[in-house]
This record gives sequence, C-alpha cells and structure tokens, in this order.
Amino acid sequence: TACQPTNHLSITAVMWLARELSTSTVWKDRIIVVVSHDRYFLDEICSDTLHISGAARRLTQSHGNYTTWATRRAEQQKAYEKEVTLREGEIDRMKAFAGHGFKYGGAS
Repeated sequence: TACQPTNHLSITAVMWLARELSTSTVWKDRIIVVVSHDRYFLDEICSDTLHISGAARRLTQSHGNYTTWATRRAEQQKAYEKEVTLREGEIDRMKAFAGHGFKYGGAS
C-alpha cells in the first residue's frame, strides 16, 4: 500500500515512479493500492479505481483510470439527481390528486 506516494517526491521522481509502475513487468500482474490526491499520477498508473462512499456506505469498482472514474461518477450523480426530481414530481402529483376530496370512489 502506498499512501500519498508523491507528496515528498520531486517531479522527476514522480515521473519515474509513474513510468515504473505503469510499464515495468515487475508490477504488471500485481495489485497495488495507492491512496493519492494527485490525479495526474493516478491517471498514469491506474487500470482500475475503487471508490469508498461514506454516504452510501459501499465500495464500487470502475475499470479505467481516475479521469474515467470521475466522468462516470459525474454521469451517475446527474442521473440520480434527475431520478430524484422525477420522483418528487410524481409524489407531488399524487398528493394533489389525493387532496381533491375523493371519497369511496365518488366526488364529495
């Protein structure tokens, strides 16, 4: 596990590490867990991304680098927001319908 591996490295060292992890046969068939805020570094070295959601309390996997994950995540959040808006509209329509005073199948 590498936690913030780029924090104290020079740009040259970061570039070397990214090249080493992404091209060397030593690392090709191994799982490496990297925790980093350096998006560019993650884009260079990651083939899969795991996202731990505190709000949803779940772990999701995405094939591809950080940018691929971020794009998919933004699309999922937009779709979820649209779904919530549609659901809220349907609830409002049902409440309006239910509030018209219909009782026992007839109008009051």
